[in-house]
Amino acid sequence: MLNRSIQTLKEYIGPLLLALAIGALAGLGVVIFRGLISYGQEVLWPVGTNFVEQLQHAGWWWKILIPAGMGLLIGPIITFWAPEVRGPGVPEVMEALALRGGRIRHRVTLIKTFVTAGLISAGASVGREGPVVQIGSSIGSSLTQILNLGRDSRRLAVACGAAAGIAATFQAPMAGTLFAVEVLLFDLEIASLSNIVISAVTGTMVARAFWQGAQIFEIPDFFMAHPAELLLYFFLGLIAGLISLVLMGAIFFLPRFWKRVGVPDWLSPALG
Repeated sequence: MLNRSIQTLKEYIGPLLLALAIGALAGLGVVIFRGLISYGQEVLWPVGTNFVEQLQHAGWWWKILIPAGMGLLIGPIITFWAPEVRGPGVPEVMEALALRGGRIRHRVTLIKTFVTAGLISAGASVGREGPVVQIGSSIGSSLTQILNLGRDSRRLAVACGAAAGIAATFQAPMAGTLFAVEVLLFDLEIASLSNIVISAVTGTMVARAFWQGAQIFEIPDFFMAHPAELLLYFFLGLIAGLISLVLMGAIFFLPRFWKRVGVPDWLSPALG
């Protein structure tokens, strides 16, 4: 009876402790990632109090030289050391879950962190949300590989890391949880949901401990002068949706275009 109770505790407590560790490490990874971006912007764009002012004070040649130079530096690293960090982040995690049972190489965590932080700080058109998903997911995958856990545990750990990354970035554990469940593990068992929630909450708490409640978004006061404004917002949403379609099409088209004209993979970040 005692052995059975101990075994039951291991089956339930072990995954919860793992989720706690993944959430803490993913939250710390997000803090480091954002810190690297801020430091890089201060070094590369020293004039100004924020990134917009820094870009405004920089000369046109500097705006071309810095992103292109960073692309030339990072391109070979991506191409020869970790090709899986080339994409936005989320599709690569979904591919790892679908084709490799959540197995992600250990090097992805560090390379994705430094490469993306370098590109963003240089002013390249790279987002932050996809990378934090891949960083958190790779942390979860690496932990399960180190502990020699099975495929199901590894897939759950990847989802936990992704949830913690999103939650820490936006200080929104519910958003991180919903993202992991709806996008990554749509076949999730209800019993595993608690692990993802624990990781998301832990990641949020770790990030908040470092940022001391700093605002993620500064939203100005809004007043509606007339109900007819709603019609303008309708057209604004329609136009934004159409522009998004064009942007997504360009993102899928350009890599194929570079390959068609013979541009090597290591050069494409500089051209972008």
